[in-house]
Formats: sequence, C-alpha cells, structure tokens
Amino acid sequence: MKVLICLCGLPGSGKSLISKAGEELNIPVIVMGDYVRKEAKKRYGVINSETTRKTMIELREELGPEAVAKLMAEDVKKLDSKVVIIDGVRSIYEINFLRQEGYRVIVIFVYASTKKRFGRIVGRGRIDDTRDLSDFFEREIKEVKVGLKDALCLADYVFVNEELSKEEALSMFKKLINEIMHLEGIKL
Repeated sequence: MKVLICLCGLPGSGKSLISKAGEELNIPVIVMGDYVRKEAKKRYGVINSETTRKTMIELREELGPEAVAKLMAEDVKKLDSKVVIIDGVRSIYEINFLRQEGYRVIVIFVYASTKKRFGRIVGRGRIDDTRDLSDFFEREIKEVKVGLKDALCLADYVFVNEELSKEEALSMFKKLINEIMHLEGIKL
C-alpha cells in the first residue's frame, strides 16, 4: 500500500521547506497548491493572491470539498514510489478521499506562529503571496473556512517550525520521515 505523508498547516508554516527534505530523500512531492495555481491561470489568465483564493473556493463549490485531492489523484497513482509527500492538504474531506482511494495517509501538522509565518510569506516572494497584513489575515480565514482547522485535528504528528534554521528544519524532518518509514515497515 502506498503511503501518503500529507503536510497541512497555515501559509508560511514551512510546508514547502520541509517537502524539500522529502525530495532530498528521493521521495516524490506533490504540491496541492500547484493545482490551484494552474487552474487560476486557466480561469483568470493570471496567478495572484486574489485569483488563487477565488479559484480555491470555486473548485470546492464545483467539485466538492475534496476538489484538489480529486485533481491530483491521477498524478499520485502514476508515481512509482511506496511513499509520496503531499504538500498542502486543506481538509478532512481531502484526507478521507485519499484514504478511500486506498492509500495509507499520515498527516503532519506543520506549525509556526502568525508573526513567523507572515515574515516568511513577505520574504519568500511567491507569485500568489501578499505583503499586506490584512490580506494575510483574509487568506488565513479562507484557508480555515475550507476545512484546514479540521484537518489539523487529524494530525498524526505535529512539526513545530518556529525557531529552527532551514538546515535544522530539514534535518529534523528527515528524521521524522525515517521514523515514519520505520514504523510503516518501508525502506527508503
């Protein structure tokens, strides 16, 4: 059975950084936000914080609360790997959809404080990021409304990424992945 290590957390918590640890261990990584950004580009011709938020909500209205998991499902199936990291799970519906597809789903809640997350978002410069504090809070509210807080309650592990350097976060997450693989009986 394929194991999906699903990362959930608010924007700027460090999900993308710790996904890199998986890549360094040769574990494929699928970023759920990429599917939303791709769809935003298709629908609106531009990717920014407004179009990605609108698209995130529209997709869920059109395809159900597990919409993004449905969009990426075929790509997960195609991967020839016993383990896949899914970056950006947003709801229990996505988690349940992946379980119903027959995967062993392990949820890791990546945590960082509001102040730390806002600083990271301002500094990273991704095309759909904001530099405005009120826009940042508006995005957070929308993330929570699509079900993120419920997904956090299902976490098997909590990874606190508050005062860690990038190197420390990568090292600690690699240890966590190895621990999970050991418990699951999978050799990397």
